[in-house]
Amino acid sequence: MKLAGKVAIVTGTSPNIGGGIAEGLADEGASVVCVDQVAENAQQCAESIKRRGGQALGVTCDVTDEAQVAAMVARARESFGGVDVLVNNAGILGGLSVLEMELERWNRQLAVNLTGTFLCTKHAARLMVADGRRGSIIVIVSTAGHQGQ
Repeated sequence: MKLAGKVAIVTGTSPNIGGGIAEGLADEGASVVCVDQVAENAQQCAESIKRRGGQALGVTCDVTDEAQVAAMVARARESFGGVDVLVNNAGILGGLSVLEMELERWNRQLAVNLTGTFLCTKHAARLMVADGRRGSIIVIVSTAGHQGQ
């Protein structure tokens, strides 16, 4: 197992991409913190990993709220001893063209996709540096970054 003894945080752990990433990391031996704004998604991800014999924790967190992000990273450290991997997967798809999208929806999309990534990276990296861990930070982005909608 390539990640035995490592701790990974995965944001946006809905049953699709994020949940699959979390399960893949757990299959390689990592203890995984499944993070989602929807409590049920975070818990289902963690329970799925536990049923497969892995170690996991489900944490409800709005990645746009710095206090919640700081608490989530602290909880990862308390539960598993630190953080070695962060997968920034939380994101919102626009689904509308610039001609149709309301400013409120645009601002929420930017907050989750950009600010959330910044906050999670900031707090996880601070912990990695403080603990002397050489970690990995992965950012999952939409294809909309390559081709506009």
